[in-house]
Amino acid sequence: MKYFAYGSNMDKLQMGKRCSNYTFLGKALLNGFILDFTRESSHWNGGVADIVNDPNHTVWGILYELNNKDLDSLDY
Repeated sequence: MKYFAYGSNMDKLQMGKRCSNYTFLGKALLNGFILDFTRESSHWNGGVADIVNDPNHTVWGILYELNNKDLDSLDY
């Protein structure tokens, strides 16, 4: 399955820690969204990036190919 990564999941080392098997497909743009820090992390003292609908903005990210197990490991 294709996964659009933004924020800290764009970091190759972080993805390697979270996912056992992923394939980098390339840079990607997501039109109609903006990057925002909408909540605080329960793992560190800082914000967590989210993407929020906004028709006037674009978010840059990375497109990966993941399996379902690895996708579940990103959702914490």
